[in-house]
Order: sequence, then C-alpha cells, then structure tokens
Amino acid sequence: MAKYEWDQKKDELNRDKHRISFNRAKEVFEDPFRIEYPGTPNSSNENRAVTVGKVMGRFLIAVVY
Repeated sequence: MAKYEWDQKKDELNRDKHRISFNRAKEVFEDPFRIEYPGTPNSSNENRAVTVGKVMGRFLIAVVY
C-alpha cells in the first residue's frame, strides 16, 4: 500500500476550495480504470502529473501532483 503525506493547512484549503479532502482524493489511485498522464511544469518548473479517476466508485475527479 502506498504511503501519502501532505501539509494539513493545504488540505484544509483544498477542502474549502474544492470540497474534497486529500484523504478522499487519494482514492483516485485505487481506481483500476484511472488515466494517468504527465502534466505541465508549474511556475517553479516542477514536474507534475495528472490522474483522472473515480472516488467512492462514482465521483470523477482529477488530481494534479
């Protein structure tokens, strides 16, 4: 099982902005039908990736990391 960690304050901001916690969003990686692809670098030129899939078996989300 993969281990995830994140900043608690950033998780709170994400819940307020997108109405989903990082803990719930990580379920996208368990979707056997998820789609993963490279993203574009951010302003810090940091590489990113995008995963699109379902959480709770019914909500389609995109996670950028």
